[in-house]
Amino acid sequence: MILSMTKFEARKKYKLLRKKLEFKELQDLSSLIVKNCSILDIWDMKNYHIFFSIPKRNEVDTTQLINVLKKKNKNIIIPKCDFKNNYLESYLFENSTILKENKYGVLEPVGGLTVETNIIDVIFLPLLAYDKMGNRVGYGGGFYDKFLKNCNSNVIKVGLSFFDPEPKIDDISQFDVKIDHCITPYNSFNF
Repeated sequence: MILSMTKFEARKKYKLLRKKLEFKELQDLSSLIVKNCSILDIWDMKNYHIFFSIPKRNEVDTTQLINVLKKKNKNIIIPKCDFKNNYLESYLFENSTILKENKYGVLEPVGGLTVETNIIDVIFLPLLAYDKMGNRVGYGGGFYDKFLKNCNSNVIKVGLSFFDPEPKIDDISQFDVKIDHCITPYNSFNF
């Protein structure tokens, strides 16, 4: 018998689990996730889209992964929320990029060079939960699902999570976009 849950139940469960993580533990687990990312066959690509984590939500700290991308001389692309259209715009992250916190505590670029989604090779995705089929559960705004639909069909979608997958998320819709991989501190899942 497969145990399953709804997106609502998954959000509730994983928000609580992340809330319980202490700062030091969160940093250590994030470091292990970055280390496990190194085993993926994605490092010969050019354009990497990555999110800035929201510390107050105890998200995976992406700072170390951004530093890895910088050391590898990759093009780093970061999102900016267009709340009017529920869409993510993409900007090239350069040394001169000025960042400002938006109303949800997310660092975003203030101006800069916009990037077309069709050039993105790899996307590192935030998530709250996911299942063994690669279905991703975010915060429910639909920003990333809408964004991913406009990316090229070969883009590699990598979720980052402190936790292993749920057996099944019940209420997946036609608008939900699956991830290709999810990296945790102790495992790498391929879908």
